[in-house]
Amino acid sequence: MIIRLLLLCCAFVAPSLANEIIAVKFRENSSAFSTWKAAGRIGEIEALRHLFGSHQTSPLVRDATLKMIRKKELEQSLLKLKSSLADNLSRICGIEFSNDRDIALIIGKLRSFPDFEYAEPMPKRYFVEDYPNDPYWDKLYHLRVVKAVEAWKEIDTAASPLTLGIVDTGVDYLHEDLSPVMYVNAGEDGTDSLGRNKRSNGVDDDNNGYVDDWHGWDFVSSTSPKGGDNDPMPGNPHGTHVAGIAAAAVNNGIGIAGAAINVRILPVKIGNDIGSNSVSNSYDGLLYAAAAGAKVINCSWGGQAGSESEAEIVHTAQELGALIVAAAGNDGLDSPFYPAAYPGVVSVAATDENDYKTGFSNYNGTVDVCAPGLNIYSTLPKNEYGYNSGTSMASPIGAGLGALVRLKHPEYSAVQAAAHIKATADNVDSLNFGYIGKLGSGRVNFLKAISEKNIKWAEMVSFKLKEQNPDGIFSPNEQITATLQIRNVLSPLSNATVSISTLPSLNIIPQPQQINIGKIASGEEVTLPQSFTFTIPAEIPANYRLEWRVAIIDSGLTSTSYFSLIVNPTYREMNANNLAVTFNSRGNIGYNDYPSNMQGNGFRFKNSSNLMYESGLMVGVSAENLSDVVRSSNQSVQDNSFHPASIFTTTFPGIISLMDGQAQFADTNGLFDAGVSVSQHCHQFSGEGRENFVVITYDITNKTNKTMLNLHAGLFYDWDIGPSGDNNISRFDGSDGYGYAYNAVDSTLPYTGATLLTNQPLNFFAIDNDGTTADNPGVYDGFTRDEKWQTMSSGLARMISSQGDISMVLAAGPITLEAGKTTRVAFAIGAAPNHDELTKGIREIRKAADEYNIASGFNFESLPLLPALTKVFPNPVMQNDDIQTEIYFPSALDDVKLTIYDILGKKATESHIGAVDAGFHRFTLSAASIYSGMYFVHLESQGHRNSLPFIFVR
Repeated sequence: MIIRLLLLCCAFVAPSLANEIIAVKFRENSSAFSTWKAAGRIGEIEALRHLFGSHQTSPLVRDATLKMIRKKELEQSLLKLKSSLADNLSRICGIEFSNDRDIALIIGKLRSFPDFEYAEPMPKRYFVEDYPNDPYWDKLYHLRVVKAVEAWKEIDTAASPLTLGIVDTGVDYLHEDLSPVMYVNAGEDGTDSLGRNKRSNGVDDDNNGYVDDWHGWDFVSSTSPKGGDNDPMPGNPHGTHVAGIAAAAVNNGIGIAGAAINVRILPVKIGNDIGSNSVSNSYDGLLYAAAAGAKVINCSWGGQAGSESEAEIVHTAQELGALIVAAAGNDGLDSPFYPAAYPGVVSVAATDENDYKTGFSNYNGTVDVCAPGLNIYSTLPKNEYGYNSGTSMASPIGAGLGALVRLKHPEYSAVQAAAHIKATADNVDSLNFGYIGKLGSGRVNFLKAISEKNIKWAEMVSFKLKEQNPDGIFSPNEQITATLQIRNVLSPLSNATVSISTLPSLNIIPQPQQINIGKIASGEEVTLPQSFTFTIPAEIPANYRLEWRVAIIDSGLTSTSYFSLIVNPTYREMNANNLAVTFNSRGNIGYNDYPSNMQGNGFRFKNSSNLMYESGLMVGVSAENLSDVVRSSNQSVQDNSFHPASIFTTTFPGIISLMDGQAQFADTNGLFDAGVSVSQHCHQFSGEGRENFVVITYDITNKTNKTMLNLHAGLFYDWDIGPSGDNNISRFDGSDGYGYAYNAVDSTLPYTGATLLTNQPLNFFAIDNDGTTADNPGVYDGFTRDEKWQTMSSGLARMISSQGDISMVLAAGPITLEAGKTTRVAFAIGAAPNHDELTKGIREIRKAADEYNIASGFNFESLPLLPALTKVFPNPVMQNDDIQTEIYFPSALDDVKLTIYDILGKKATESHIGAVDAGFHRFTLSAASIYSGMYFVHLESQGHRNSLPFIFVR
């Protein structure tokens, strides 16, 4: 998703990562943080080197900024808080990898590291772009609409000017209409003890971590890209235009007038000059402005993806006393836009001179107010002026009002100033029928904000939802209880009431419809004395975002907040025994939203962390005709062959087991599909051993008009047992015929396993995720159709993986399935404390499947304990055929030799194979030097011998 300068064009693009940087936050007392800190918060993290290879780290917030924050904490006595704001931010680290591994995959792995609080992509931030100039618009209509001139009369211009941070592309501080109102850092102004100008003496005179920052800082300097420089002069005009809208000099006989008077502009440059509209180091820029004393900070940039680390930065800037005002975005979408949508930030949408929402402006329940943003006339570099459009133009109008409010009410906190802006806006819902409740409390009104007294504003600060069926899923016909907490931000309330409502078309009537609170003092937080209850409609769409509007009403006050929940999701968790496993409605296990893995709870055994990164069904008759829902050749994206015919539902207690689950899905029978529909049923049982498993049956129907002679069906499992799945091994148990995985280093972690329950040929393939060879294809570089077919149809092929990050495939086939007919393939997946317990459980769950007529007849003959020739084919071997052999090796061997003897024991040919890995192998022997008759293929390997006969016909 893209964020742009509000003055450039508004196009919508997908989310991206800033230089493929991952942000992680170390836990406070972790050894990894201590090591990283001791190394100067740079260099590689040793625990990651083995798993992910070469990488570099850097602090998300540089030392100079932390020093500046600590200084501000001391000044404001903020150290009385539970922990230092600076120390908290010092634990956030940016990681940049030198290889081309997928960032989403790495993040999924990093989230399981015990030393990290979180791991996330660092999303790109862009300046919101503008619209073409329109010469017919009256140049400063926006000031008349918001009644700015009238408000200025109420401001005491004799008071100390307020610092207004413009965190943007830089500001032309020499502009004729901006230079009179530019911020000057008194600590870096004047002369030092040696008579040198502090602005250029190369000394950090005010000891804030930044050298010679006399009028702001450039965080994207091309001459000093790591540390920046003290010259925030722009290359891109966006920041200069924004600065003029907010605070160009008033009544100076030159150019235009800004929205605010008695302010000083602090330019903080985070935008590159040439070739990109991306935002860099916005986190440092925000913190710098706040620590420098900016009471209001404007952010005319953003993006649709939220970020925990960015939210922490924003919260820290607010704790330092800054009111942050930000653009709502120019994508024309009903969507949150960040940083505008973070708590406490004033999100500003754009309207025109008649208070209609502009076509480009975003709208959403997270929007707080709106302001003119279409064809706004303002300053441009080199003493020029021009029009631009966007929420980037609306935001500095909101920021200008924020400055006036804080000048009028110096006693206000940032939260109170934000509430005051919202409380005094003019509601414009009647003019914007299609966006009711999506444009905040209305279009800002400067005169009301500055002149009215005893302003009231209250808001919802938290909500708790309680389900009728506490399974974490908001299902149709389920009753939900909502308990709300309300905070009164401004003047006392005398008789407050609260009501909630959603779209009228849904016909959901909460009970009660209104709750009376009564009196609430200024600053008081109260939990409502009653809860609201409502029932989710039976026919509500799948994955529907049900949004509730919370209205708080008192004499002279109607404020609104929003909360939402995803109802009728297409995934459910089965958790009736020792396993808790999420299934979705199209054949995935563990999560519904690969690779983010936020929807669902994965695969957990008892109280374990998640043990599975990805799993899903694969069905095919060849590499060309194969349907699946696991990662594709682009490992960031799953294939999506199957589409739900019904939503996965669970029944507890179940009809067959403790908990039953079911769903139906099918492919489209397209050119490259298998051409099947699938009815899936899942069962969890009780009883020793059985309580550690879930049984899954797939009734597969041939939708084509041809008989399938080579059908295979199986499951792909990317196990992650322990942090990021490192030091894992997957292998095949040759005695009981099942695949399993375990952590080779930590014996306290569970073993996981899967077995076939129906009597069909068994296929197993152990995968090194970083494999790159034909017999070990790996999945880090994607999982192609050829590789999927290879791993699900090669018999007992690769029976043990290397130690590392691993996966495995266990499948049934070949199966013959006539057109229109159905066959059942069934598996059991489970976990246990160790290998022995897992084996016992496998045996028990097979019995359960047979007892309940779920699946029966599975018959696995134990593999030999010694190397063995298992097949010579074709037999007889004809004149033009090669001699094919299949040999099973229970372990890796260094020296293997194959010899052909005639019936009298005379050697005919000899072949030295050399070293082999464990598993089944096929070797081809030449028949060029033998004649018709009976022969023996003789295997010899490190003292082990085995022979099989064959007939050759020339």
